Amino acid sequence: MREIHENVTNPSRRLYTGMQGFNELVGGALETTRVYMLLGLAGAGKSFSLLNIAKQLKTNNKHYRPKDPTKIPVIVLLTMENTVQETVTRLFEITTGQDMGKVDVETAIKMLKKDGEMYIADDNPIDIIVKFVPNRSVDTSYLYTLAEDLEDEGYEMICLIQDHVKRIRSIERTPDIRIELGNVI
Repeated sequence: MREIHENVTNPSRRLYTGMQGFNELVGGALETTRVYMLLGLAGAGKSFSLLNIAKQLKTNNKHYRPKDPTKIPVIVLLTMENTVQETVTRLFEITTGQDMGKVDVETAIKMLKKDGEMYIADDNPIDIIVKFVPNRSVDTSYLYTLAEDLEDEGYEMICLIQDHVKRIRSIERTPDIRIELGNVI
């Protein structure tokens, strides 16, 4: 009972997006150990939405404390569709409302820190890491390797956003796409 109560009352077991409607849609907040999936047609803005959710999770969970206090909590955006450059450019646009190409690099960094709250501090502990791997180049075992590698580097992965599910292979291969996607999840 003590362990259950501790888990239920732990403020770091839920991640809030800052979007009231979205939080309500997912039961109040994103919960640890759960899988959430956004579906949409090609070009509907899924990647942009996932990036925005990563940014929202960072800026709306300043209370978050990792299980291991020596680690930095991190949200990992694993993209298998858009390059790191495309993703960071979009993040800049989301956080600042500006075009990165119209400012010098030092100004861009300052804008990300000031306007986008993209910095790490005691009052803003969560980092975002963007990783790119080519389409269908890895299977789901890579996710465990990624988490372990980040742990060795001093991070605790608190959220993994994988864009998009059809681009990662299942460890258990099957010719039926429905079963393979089920295995991925």
